Amino acid sequence: MIISVAFGMVHILAGLIIKFYMLWRKGEKVDAICDMGFWIVGLLGVCVFAGGMGLGNDILNNVGIAMMIIG
Repeated sequence: MIISVAFGMVHILAGLIIKFYMLWRKGEKVDAICDMGFWIVGLLGVCVFAGGMGLGNDILNNVGIAMMIIG
């Protein structure tokens, strides 16, 4: 189950990064940051938070929560 979720997260992040790149290249830099950038930061925050919970590391938990709030 964990491997399936990890592959799903990689798949979603890859799509967001490609869309970010396409928007950036078209000159729509604000759209790229506001539409895709914050989603990328938020989803990476979920990953960092989950990793912190799995390792029992409070610093990673706090960093993950901050990334999710920013995203």
